[in-house]
Amino acid sequence: LFNYCSSIVAINNGNGVFTVKPLPVAAQLSSLNAICTSDVNKDGKIDLIVGGNLFNFPPQFGRLDASYGDVLINKGEGSFVALRSKETGLRLQGEVKDIIEIGSGGKRRFLITQNNSNPLFYLLKK
Repeated sequence: LFNYCSSIVAINNGNGVFTVKPLPVAAQLSSLNAICTSDVNKDGKIDLIVGGNLFNFPPQFGRLDASYGDVLINKGEGSFVALRSKETGLRLQGEVKDIIEIGSGGKRRFLITQNNSNPLFYLLKK
């Protein structure tokens, strides 16, 4: 049964118990199809690079196309804050299907795949 539509992080407290916390508003504007974990700001906490969108809904429902990708910085205890795209250089368009980090020279490089489009290669500013 579908009863929760927010994009969330679920923190494993052990013994099958999870604390559910919604991601920032920026991550709620469309579907999230791809999540890459990485310590973007090198503070020892795992941050998230996310992308989404979904275009194949029936015309009467429109399409989910408001995501341009986000970098979500982990503030601890399941709390994340979204960085602005001008801080990160991330500005995706289309249906993002996967994001992976490619290590190279100590810089944050990400390969992003999309439906009906060429793969994208991003070097984050942050």
